[in-house]
Amino acid sequence: MIDRLNEEVDTLQVGGNRASLPMRALASMLMRARRLRTPMSQSDADRRRAALQEMGPEQPPWWVRTTCTITAEIRDGLPVYVVAPRRTNAAAVMMYLHGGGHSTPLRQGHWKLVAKLAVDNALRVVVPAYELAPQGTHREALDRMTALYEELAAEQAEGPYLAGDSSGGGLVYAVAQRIRDRELPPSPRLFLFSPWLDATLNNPDIVDLVRHEPILEVAALRRFGKDWAGTESPEIPEVSPIFGDLTGLPPVEVFVGTRDLLVADCRALATTAARDGLDVRVYEYDEAFHVFMWLGWLPESRHVFRVIRRAVRDDRRRAN
Repeated sequence: MIDRLNEEVDTLQVGGNRASLPMRALASMLMRARRLRTPMSQSDADRRRAALQEMGPEQPPWWVRTTCTITAEIRDGLPVYVVAPRRTNAAAVMMYLHGGGHSTPLRQGHWKLVAKLAVDNALRVVVPAYELAPQGTHREALDRMTALYEELAAEQAEGPYLAGDSSGGGLVYAVAQRIRDRELPPSPRLFLFSPWLDATLNNPDIVDLVRHEPILEVAALRRFGKDWAGTESPEIPEVSPIFGDLTGLPPVEVFVGTRDLLVADCRALATTAARDGLDVRVYEYDEAFHVFMWLGWLPESRHVFRVIRRAVRDDRRRAN
């Protein structure tokens, strides 16, 4: 179902479903900047990707280390970061897969979001630095992320939470399908932030949404999606999980804005969920842009985090 700031989760009081004033101001500023920007060509996208990959992951903002401990590990040759709250004992584990078109490494926004999830919900958040396209593809990523999930599940005798933003959100959904198929311990819940569910971007509704999109560019995303698919079609469920079997999965919470072209496939997911009786809830935020929850001070972001806190709290009550 699509839930536009539902009463059940402490409705954001901004006048019905209207965006908050800060969100409207930011969206307007981003759209003005977009109109002044030259559209990115595929060669531009390749150069930008190469430069960001050469720079490597960004370091967490200094204040993140005041609220969380961050340790780096190597698990089966895979670099992994573990983020845990300093002032409380972590009661559960989350595996977080970062976004960036499967092409760019961890950014400061990812660290902010991961730290917020860890502190708010008393979680130990495990963030793998999976190999990026074009060197890495979905095949290796799915195998390694599933293996890491299985290892974490064995350590705590239950499946960890799964979460991810953008392309990482799509990868989470693909991993969840693999977990189900291999009959591993299920995750209690999936949290998907502005997820990229269809690498082809062939949803016809995207044509109209592009005019209101301030951040993402279709041509660059399609190029990245093809690179992630490797020698296979971007339409296969391992790359575009919306085309997979979505039955028998854990509850899914999706957070997306109306100024995010990926909302088209989130709405398609909500339609499929309603038709097939799936436990999926899609929260749409008016005027919100791609992965807006990086900016934790926005009223809409605070609403997202309230939803998550309540969901985790309810899961723990049922488990006890």
